[in-house]
Amino acid sequence: MSKQLGIHVLGPKLGEAVVVELPDNGVGVIDSFASGAHGRHPVIDFLRREYPALTELRFLAVTHPHADHCFRCADLYDELPPREVWLFKPFPLGQLHDYYKALRDLGTSDDVEAALGLPAGSVGLSLLQLDDRVVKRIVNRQLPYRPLICNQSFTLCGGTVKVHFLTPGNRQQIRYQNQVNTVLKSITEDGRTITDLASRGPDHNLASTGILIEYGRARAFLLADAVNDLWDEWFESSPVTTNWRPVQFIKAAHHGSVNGHHSRLYSEIADPKATIAVVTPFKQGNVHLPETLGIQALQPTVKEVYCTNRTSATASTSMTWNAVRQRPLPSIPHDWMKRIARAPTLGMLLDPRALASAPSGGRTPALPADWIGDATKNRDLWHLIRPEYRHPVPGLVPAHDYAVSAFLDKKGNVKEVRVGYEAGKLES
Repeated sequence: MSKQLGIHVLGPKLGEAVVVELPDNGVGVIDSFASGAHGRHPVIDFLRREYPALTELRFLAVTHPHADHCFRCADLYDELPPREVWLFKPFPLGQLHDYYKALRDLGTSDDVEAALGLPAGSVGLSLLQLDDRVVKRIVNRQLPYRPLICNQSFTLCGGTVKVHFLTPGNRQQIRYQNQVNTVLKSITEDGRTITDLASRGPDHNLASTGILIEYGRARAFLLADAVNDLWDEWFESSPVTTNWRPVQFIKAAHHGSVNGHHSRLYSEIADPKATIAVVTPFKQGNVHLPETLGIQALQPTVKEVYCTNRTSATASTSMTWNAVRQRPLPSIPHDWMKRIARAPTLGMLLDPRALASAPSGGRTPALPADWIGDATKNRDLWHLIRPEYRHPVPGLVPAHDYAVSAFLDKKGNVKEVRVGYEAGKLES
């Protein structure tokens, strides 16, 4: 690591996290995700791979209570204890905890839990575990705590790095708390399961935080799921954004949705000749992000658009996302080649680079059981198979393959962009 600001955006398709590499070699993490309640934690795996000597985090932030941003956040806290925590409001949890407990008691998942196939109460448990670890230490002034709300600014690294929390504003905080209270009251009064949380439950994105990090003239804007209502309120306070332009790196809000693209915000901070943006696809259940209209709005405002999962981004938008790095493929096992010789359409399941002449057209066959068995024993063999036909490997989410990283020097130059094998870049 050198005296640069490094931003690593991780996002397989089931959540996102941002690893911030500070110029004094400190490391912080914003948000947490995982594929299940047990097994390997993809963010921890990334940290151990990138920073094998790391023993602590400079900070741990949780931007809002959605499973794709907070699930298993206490595991990160335990593995690499942070010097300070940045937590969304309300924290301590109070009625938000009561809300998630009521859902769990009814056996009802919220919309993101349901999309991810997580048991009811997964978010509440993750937040309660973190609450148990931090609240007493915060009260006893053993752990510095910063609420993720608007108009909070401070410095790190001896003053060389400035951090600004820009959302949510007071009105949206009150609106969110009222939504939580209203839904909680309806559950506790009539005991009915809420079946349509997307329309009747609280909008947890209203608690989400936009974070701006400055290092000299380098600026990174990390928008989590800060949707348009939050920026409407922010602009009402007449902020001065001219001193922040250009922002060289943007982690786009809400996985590239239309509601995550605030046109005035981008027009004032982004530079079509200098800014790079990253979206983190979320493709689970009936939720498919990014949206075509969201990407079409984003693309003209920035120089380049990257995604952390090009297969999911392509499926969600029908736009072309190209690989930046090609993974070296393992050799095709002899038994697979024999099967393909007998049934050539099996070649349609493989990466086009694996065969000299891959068949096309016709119905794609099912993945042979012996291929699944071979790939389960030797995980490298999964890379021979086209991403859309691979079977999920329990507990295995190689976050470094689904990462886009940028390194900025103090003058605001993007010195390097690293793109994981499964990530991609939007075709111009």
